[in-house]
Amino acid sequence: MPANNFKKVCTAALILITSILYNVNVINSQTFFWRSITFQGEVRGMLLHSGNIWAVTGGGLFTYNIASNSFRFFDNTTGLSSNNPSSFVSDNQGRLWVGMDDGSLNVIRLDDATIKRVPIDPEPVVINDVVFSDNSLYLALDFGISHFLTGKEEIKATFRNLGSFTVNTAVQRLFISGSRIWAGTEKGIATALLTSPNLQDPQFWDNYTTLDGLPSNKVTDFTVKNDTVFVGTGNGVVRISDGTIAIEGLGGRTINHLANINGEIFAASNYAVSRRVAPGNWADVLPNLGNVQALIRDDEGMLWAGHKKKGIYVYDEYEPQWVNVPPPGPGGNTFEDMVFDGERRLWCATGQTAGNGVYMFDRFKWEHITGEDGLVLNNTTGIEADHRGRIWVGTPGAGLMVLEKRPDSLVVTQVDTTGKKLGGAVEPDFVVVNKIVRGPGDVMWIVNKYVDNGKAVVAVTPEDEWYYFSISDGLVSTAIRDIAFDYSGRLWIATENSGVNILDYRGTPENKSDDVWKHISTANDLTSNRVT
Repeated sequence: MPANNFKKVCTAALILITSILYNVNVINSQTFFWRSITFQGEVRGMLLHSGNIWAVTGGGLFTYNIASNSFRFFDNTTGLSSNNPSSFVSDNQGRLWVGMDDGSLNVIRLDDATIKRVPIDPEPVVINDVVFSDNSLYLALDFGISHFLTGKEEIKATFRNLGSFTVNTAVQRLFISGSRIWAGTEKGIATALLTSPNLQDPQFWDNYTTLDGLPSNKVTDFTVKNDTVFVGTGNGVVRISDGTIAIEGLGGRTINHLANINGEIFAASNYAVSRRVAPGNWADVLPNLGNVQALIRDDEGMLWAGHKKKGIYVYDEYEPQWVNVPPPGPGGNTFEDMVFDGERRLWCATGQTAGNGVYMFDRFKWEHITGEDGLVLNNTTGIEADHRGRIWVGTPGAGLMVLEKRPDSLVVTQVDTTGKKLGGAVEPDFVVVNKIVRGPGDVMWIVNKYVDNGKAVVAVTPEDEWYYFSISDGLVSTAIRDIAFDYSGRLWIATENSGVNILDYRGTPENKSDDVWKHISTANDLTSNRVT
């Protein structure tokens, strides 16, 4: 078996060589094409254009053609400058302006989807929101608001003094109604007339806080009906008319999004989508759908919701029910470890904190495997395929899970302290397995991290014989970060604070008499004993 390199954590995007996944016949010429495969289920904003839903997500952008039920994806390998856009807005010239986390604007022509990157000078910024008005963009930044001229593609001015708020207050949300701009912050509302002579002067800004009647200083969104501005907060909705604040309801809910859809006000929260039926009176759109962050209505009158975790939903009012339309892809953007099995399926562990279980990609579609499918724990660390095609999955507390994929089912076998095969760490039944490697002779090597009995390296033969390597054998630490084999069949063991062990077991895990251990540390000119 070829040597295994130490496997790295890849967050925010899974980068794969598409020639491997899709049999692109370019290997002989050594030409490779890279593609980012990201989770685009976290929808942050939506708009409708020519029968297509455009969605900005935590993994890039996608378009969904309603008529053909088809998706198209945009990411950093198809033109975007990064995979983490925050918001977007369309202008009056058929362009989409996308605020990115790399401090740039990406401009997408809606007719042909060509993309152009526009850097923001003079300093990189994180763009939290973007709105369009009169050939200008206004950018919500972590230190105020910038006025950007779309024609010149440059910032005209930046407003850091938003009335009574402290200088450089972060702005999370922007809204323009008529000639007035509204800014949502964690400190309340800042608002000003765009026709003011100098918006860099705080005297031209007005502020609304809990002292003025807001139910919360956390301001999340705005919309307008006639001349009344509706404001979403961390504690329901208010309306502002002629400078007067009135409570609108939905108290106790953090409002993620507000929308005026054909004259009706909708509010989306982590609990439900709600429709305003009268002043101060709301009705939830049943059945409840929480974690919605965007709402639009299509040309046929269908209501669409952008979900925080599951892509987009459409509301079938005749059933009634919300119908999920998830974008194809993995179930998240965190990948701790990955392996191909004998059928060329890609299996991915999603990390000890993400709690997303296991992803499987069969070269055509992604499958998301969680506790609902039989996993003992959704927090997954190491992953490896054995000679029988089974998938071994490590967890930070529940030991080892062995997955056997059958045509109509998934069989999950847990290996923990039962039969003393693995040991606990700190708590007797808290079994940490963070790395698994398939070594020479199809032996499975397991890291039983932090184990109290010192037997942190475990070898399991194809005959299901278990052999242990411990502190008493020459292992320097049970705090093992990673393991890998070199081409000579030696096992390299990287520790958190004790350098590196090298175990030459001479191909006989059952015979310790011929084992040779070596320890490399700062005493041997290693730069640091902490191996990352």
